Amino acid sequence: MPKPPGNRKKLKGASVKSSTAKTRAKGSSKGTARPSLSAGQLFERAQQALAFERYDAALECMRDALQLEPENTDIIDAHGALLAELGRVEEAVQELQKAVALSPDTGFEKYMYLGQLLQGEEAVAATQKGVELLQEDVERSRQAGQGSKGPSKQLAAALCSLAEMKMSQAEDVTAVAGEAEGLLQRARSADPSSPEPLQALASLRYEQGNSEEALQLLKQSMQLWFRQQRSSEDEDDDGDDDDDGDGGEELPEAEAAAAEFAKLKKPTTMSEDMDEQQQQQEEGSEEEEWEDEEEEDDMPSYEFRFECAKMLLELDDTTETAIQVLEDLLAENDSVLDVWHLLGLSYYSGGMLKEAEEICSMGLQLLHKQHVGPEEDIALSFQDLQSAIQEAHAAEGGEQ
Repeated sequence: MPKPPGNRKKLKGASVKSSTAKTRAKGSSKGTARPSLSAGQLFERAQQALAFERYDAALECMRDALQLEPENTDIIDAHGALLAELGRVEEAVQELQKAVALSPDTGFEKYMYLGQLLQGEEAVAATQKGVELLQEDVERSRQAGQGSKGPSKQLAAALCSLAEMKMSQAEDVTAVAGEAEGLLQRARSADPSSPEPLQALASLRYEQGNSEEALQLLKQSMQLWFRQQRSSEDEDDDGDDDDDGDGGEELPEAEAAAAEFAKLKKPTTMSEDMDEQQQQQEEGSEEEEWEDEEEEDDMPSYEFRFECAKMLLELDDTTETAIQVLEDLLAENDSVLDVWHLLGLSYYSGGMLKEAEEICSMGLQLLHKQHVGPEEDIALSFQDLQSAIQEAHAAEGGEQ
């Protein structure tokens, strides 16, 4: 289940204002009695359990806390969010709707979760309310002169979710195109650094049948987060271009940005002063570590990048970029079957049958490891891919 914007990893940092006083142990002739815990202390234990991914223990602590303070909306919100993350949909909806009834005009998170868990107009209404509350948070932050970009980023993500929800539920996307574009424009204004509005707009253009503009928008979105890997052949070509001058065709924007990025990192030569080299290496190591952390924080979600790869496979003439995006995803998490299948399909579409066969084989092994039944959709997709690869191999053999 996709995680709603603004809710990722928020449970660990939540706070509870408990009205229950801490019970102190009183001594007796038979020994010291064990003190009972307040709702706030129980919730702190739940947070500690979450930090170590002990979800059952966290749920137990939250339930005990709610027995002491059944109307503590902070604990109810966190309890409902955890149930949602664990896929316990009915329980999560019940708990989050209870939080809405107790505190309808504060706390956007519960509405964003409900937008993901509910269906149809109920989902749209919940997401819309979450957006309204987020907008109010952003306005309050601006009036208070606070420089935090957090609320603006959350608002942009929520607006994109609302636009995509309206597009997916519309029988005719052209009927909601204007409204969706308005929401996406608001998202871009809220957070110009976010790639989500441009990718969502690319999806809208694709649905409208304008593939050329869709690809252009998708590449603009990717410029905000994607770094193209450069092969040795590309570097040799750059060297030839330097010898010949600045002539030749202009690179597309995404490739040009990658080229400029690559030029910033030239290797140190042997003739440079050793002290200076050592200093540069030390500084470079610190900068690279900082940049790696910064890039990880700014990287779009796993699901977002997977959708980007799917669109690239639909829109781009080549499969090279889609393959890189998917391989990066597998390097991050190699347990997602859909990513393995799409990577195999990308290699197959690019005519790289050997690589496609290897990826397909690894995906089939993962299917078995995860006990996926042969009748499930992803298993059938792998079977279709395997058959297509075998047919392509047979056709190559016939031509020879």
